[in-house]
Amino acid sequence: NSRWRRAQRRHKTLSRLAPTSGKRTSLAVAVTATPAGDSAFGVAQLTGNGWEWTRSVFAPFPGFEPFPFYPGYSANFFDGTHFVLKGGSPRTAEPLLRRSFRNWFRPAYPYLYAAFRCVEPA
Repeated sequence: NSRWRRAQRRHKTLSRLAPTSGKRTSLAVAVTATPAGDSAFGVAQLTGNGWEWTRSVFAPFPGFEPFPFYPGYSANFFDGTHFVLKGGSPRTAEPLLRRSFRNWFRPAYPYLYAAFRCVEPA
């Protein structure tokens, strides 16, 4: 999770807006499709092209308090079996496409727009 945040630091744009249309697509796009959105470290498509798994177990931050109007929104998933996903998918609502948003799923859950990133040393 911290490596993902570091890679996205100073990210130029948080949504996958096409440079000419200003509209999001509902399908994944090529990693080279929006170079203006690459992070300051040259990492592409960190937000909106597929939720990316992290090795962080989904747990509350210090001082966590559930929303009074929806107490089970995330607290019910602090069970040690759900892992943090970052980034957002093509189907994620645009207000949720931000560095601070965490999603969570169990690894075997088959119905999510998740991806993984292959990296190699430069």
